[in-house]
Amino acid sequence: MQFRISARRSLVSALALSMLSMAVNLASGTQEASITSAKGNHHWQLGVGCYLGGVGGRFTELDAARFDWVYLCYGNIGATEETTQLLNRLIAMNPRLKVIIRVWPIMNLTPFKENRHQATMYDYFYRPGVKEKLLAETRRQIRVVLDHISKPENVVGSTFLEELPGHFTDSAIGRLGDGETTWAMDAYRKEIEAELGKPFVWNDETRRWWCQKYVQALGEIHHVMKEASEGRLIFYYQQTNHFNLDHVPAGTPVNRQGLIPIHLEEIIKPGLCDGQFAYPNNPLIWERQTLRFAKERGWLFFSQLPHPSGMRLGTWDECMQLAKTRVPQNLGYFWYCEGGCAKNMYNDDPSIPAEERGSQRLYFVEHTRRFLAKEKVGMDVVERHLKPEIAFSYDLDAVKSGHFRPIWVQVHNPRDPIWFEKPEDATLKNVRLTLTPPPSVDLPPTNSPPAAVPLGDIEAGEYRAILWWGQMKEDTTVSANAPISVKLTADNSPADELVSSAPNTSPVAFAPQEVSRSGDSWVEPLYRVADDYSPVLHLTPIQTAALRPSVTDGSDTIIYNGTLHVGERLTIGPGLSARLLPASLITGDRSVMWEEGDPKKPKAWKEGYGVFNLPLMAPSRPNARIRVTISGKVADGAESQILLTGYKRVRGALLGIGGKWESWSQPLVVNALGSEWREGVSQEFVIPADVSVRSVAAYRRGNKGTIWYGDILVTLADMPSDGVDVSDRLEGVVPTIHPGTYVRFTYRDGSPPSQMPRMSVEFAAPDADAAVR
Repeated sequence: MQFRISARRSLVSALALSMLSMAVNLASGTQEASITSAKGNHHWQLGVGCYLGGVGGRFTELDAARFDWVYLCYGNIGATEETTQLLNRLIAMNPRLKVIIRVWPIMNLTPFKENRHQATMYDYFYRPGVKEKLLAETRRQIRVVLDHISKPENVVGSTFLEELPGHFTDSAIGRLGDGETTWAMDAYRKEIEAELGKPFVWNDETRRWWCQKYVQALGEIHHVMKEASEGRLIFYYQQTNHFNLDHVPAGTPVNRQGLIPIHLEEIIKPGLCDGQFAYPNNPLIWERQTLRFAKERGWLFFSQLPHPSGMRLGTWDECMQLAKTRVPQNLGYFWYCEGGCAKNMYNDDPSIPAEERGSQRLYFVEHTRRFLAKEKVGMDVVERHLKPEIAFSYDLDAVKSGHFRPIWVQVHNPRDPIWFEKPEDATLKNVRLTLTPPPSVDLPPTNSPPAAVPLGDIEAGEYRAILWWGQMKEDTTVSANAPISVKLTADNSPADELVSSAPNTSPVAFAPQEVSRSGDSWVEPLYRVADDYSPVLHLTPIQTAALRPSVTDGSDTIIYNGTLHVGERLTIGPGLSARLLPASLITGDRSVMWEEGDPKKPKAWKEGYGVFNLPLMAPSRPNARIRVTISGKVADGAESQILLTGYKRVRGALLGIGGKWESWSQPLVVNALGSEWREGVSQEFVIPADVSVRSVAAYRRGNKGTIWYGDILVTLADMPSDGVDVSDRLEGVVPTIHPGTYVRFTYRDGSPPSQMPRMSVEFAAPDADAAVR
């Protein structure tokens, strides 16, 4: 069960940063070095890293593989063998790729929603069983990588969470005033007072007690991490707007805002923790917070290079140079970009084009590829794997002697100019194809082009197709002993060859296409279409509504004159008929509910409070009424509970900048299952306009007994199951499918673009057996 972690701030508080700058200015002297300086030069042994919380949309596996290393962010991505197999695919593309694991073992260990059911330090010490489960999960998350990765030697180390003490505590230290309290303190007040032997009051004494518990917990967790990782490096990742006793003069009050009154050497010490996370905010902070410890104590470090201007005090060039500081302890940095990194501030990256400034996080892929090309990171990986895509389309199965058959080859240049420092390098230069048919197939010059054909230059994203006519010299078919092949060469790309032993093959046409922006286009291979026909078109919004969506082939265009909302599916055709139908709001893989992915075999959940979590699209209509429907049964006192989770907007944020979001959840279908299997158990709920739902989670309420969930559906409650006729909202004509080579379709609408896919477009034949050779 995974929750999306929003661990970053798009705008770092000017107040917090100025406090930190003031703290390091006041620091006088240094603590006595506790470890000997690291021997050897470790500079850039990591290099430039990727903050990896998943791969999808326009951010591809090649985008991730080209980095020097990945910061594997469990909590954003599942701590599963499937994730390790993703790592293996990346390493297959880039055998140099190294890994640092961000373990995130705190989820679903507490009933408290204030920390999204994630364990805090108080749960760790005072809730029975939590420490054992957290440490076991820490060990498991490290071993699921080491036990299944293709190159264990590429795993460098790990961190416990990030931006500590956040996520694992109530953030009382450095924030809470004397006599104040937090929800977590109140929840465990009885246990805390039993330990202290007196009433619990937040003051300097209990601040020091809090720090002792914090250091103890991290020491125990780091010990398990060290052991599970077979001695690999462990790093302490502290939030940048906190500072320690190392950074302030002796005698500084321990209640100072932002201060964690401990010395870093209490955490970073031999055998437990080897170094720290660093943040190149500006030269002063970098020197006092990072370099002094590297030079005096030999502590290794890696840093974050924050692309958003609001996350830095220094200029972009200054921040880059700091992150690259040539000292033996500087392992490298990971790139952090949000896609809307230029806000017309003094410290914007000046290379960001004008059209990408002030954006709402739309250009992550553009910023990332452009930066890595400029820094020449992984260009060999890009050039090796961003190669031309070649596909055959032919039917040479049991063809009679003397008969002709078409042999199509389609070539696609998948390059985009932003992959390269020089945009012109995206063009494939002087492309040539050479076909080698089986011995029994001839290419008569009176009927067919020669085997070797020049295609010239192929621009970025473009296609070429060539048709050979093969004549059978004898009854034949293609096989492993008599394959067909085509070789492609280009002046600026490695030679490639496609070999096929299939007697009949063709690229897949009319697969669902996910588009992110108005103007996105794709190509459908129509080599096997036999006759003209009018297709059925399905449009399903993903994440956001679509205003007046349309699809065109350049000649014919069909437009829906309305807004298509999340939770709706528009089906157009045959002809000019159209119907709105309900669509599932769940985007996650529901097979996690079933044994072996079989819907007929629901899993028996006997352990854990939370059992699974699925991503959910937020309805685009305000105050949408949704219906949650489940099936299943319980035994031995278990109770059902479905929890919608997400974020609620809170007005009046710090500095008055646009409000902020806080965690939100809503329980539904509580204790609604019995000992006998029940189907179609549902509850409706109106999502408040100021709430954005993100996931739907299923629980074993009460943390006892056994529960079986057969299925779960989340749909719009006001949409009839058989839909609504909207034929009167259509304008234009659905593009006709014609026999031919390939056709480029383009999607457009009047909605803002997105960084992730926001519309699924799918063509289908009215009859599955119609119009195909």
